[in-house]
Amino acid sequence: MNIAILGAGAWGTAFSIHLSRLGHAVTLVPRRFEQALALATSRENTDYLPGIPLPPDLQIGHELAPVLLEAELLLLACPSQALRATCARIAGNLADAPRLALVINLSKGLELGTHLRPVEIIATLLPDLAAATLTGPTNAAEVARGLPSAMVLATAHNKTTATTTNAAAHGETAAAGLTVHVSDRHTSAHNEAATNASSAAAHNATTSSAHTATTTSAHNAAAAARTAVAIPTAAVQAALSGPSLRIYTSTDVAGAEFGGCLKNIYAITAGCCDGLRLGDNARAALLTRALAEMLRVGQALGARPETFYGLSGFGDLVATCHGPWSRNRQFGIQIGEGRAVAELLEGRKTVVEGYKTTDAFAELCAERKIDAPILRETHAVLYAGKPPAKALADLMGRELKRES
Repeated sequence: MNIAILGAGAWGTAFSIHLSRLGHAVTLVPRRFEQALALATSRENTDYLPGIPLPPDLQIGHELAPVLLEAELLLLACPSQALRATCARIAGNLADAPRLALVINLSKGLELGTHLRPVEIIATLLPDLAAATLTGPTNAAEVARGLPSAMVLATAHNKTTATTTNAAAHGETAAAGLTVHVSDRHTSAHNEAATNASSAAAHNATTSSAHTATTTSAHNAAAAARTAVAIPTAAVQAALSGPSLRIYTSTDVAGAEFGGCLKNIYAITAGCCDGLRLGDNARAALLTRALAEMLRVGQALGARPETFYGLSGFGDLVATCHGPWSRNRQFGIQIGEGRAVAELLEGRKTVVEGYKTTDAFAELCAERKIDAPILRETHAVLYAGKPPAKALADLMGRELKRES
């Protein structure tokens, strides 16, 4: 399968190595030209994944149009707050992507202001393409080295039911699971408009109206070149899975994405506990209550509760709150040790997703009147300068109640 990955941080690089190892034709696309040149020259991501060589057949790209020309799957490994701008770039190049059927999100964060999840952002800016999210407890270096891991691929449906004929009849993109039919791009109405526009341009090429018609004709001709593309969920699941990475599927996209977002917040909190040297009892209690809060918040926002007991919820929570590699946990440890938040963020090369996600979720929970005391205290530490020890004391001093 031909796969493009946008974003060459640790996770984008690691997943490109994994997919290349499985025999796929993979192109990794860094945001900056300088990084693309460095990766192509050194064959190693020394900034974000040092010590792990890139496979010889892994391609490095920079210009989006030629990369999208052959891509069947597009994986987005950019920070969550950069996802909207990334999708806008893709939208401007869709005419050059006749085979592209599916966009898979790899980020874990909630957009500031809109409070949209990653798949919701993708659906807003790229409505003609199916969108999915791939998430779970995965350390980039371990995946790159081929150590055993498991993830969940969440899509709206798991079965292929749409047909090209139905999509054409309704003049819209039909999507069921990961099946996308882009026949709306060449309905008879569009073809007629394109024909008329081309005719007008041919007869009056010197006028501004002819220029507009020619532009419309070119756009429609490029859109018509896109053929109906169908990729069943099972085929994508199999393509992404291998001896060292097992992919499960889910239809609870909201639950999978909320779990991936929330665990980053709680990892910062767990790091604060570790930085304060509070011991194993405190961390165990925190993670247990964080899971309960995760379920409460997720259900209130429309997710299924059982999802949070799986890889994208409990699994990711355990890994991120314990792993020494976790950026969010390390960030929290340093705060617990007395470092200032502003100092830790200044000049930082890697992204701590949980920082801005905490702000987004705090706004959302306040707006929806969702009780989330751990999240609320974490937000006070990060954004109001509340000492972590005082936040802990306030959590411990709340009114006593039943566990469930």
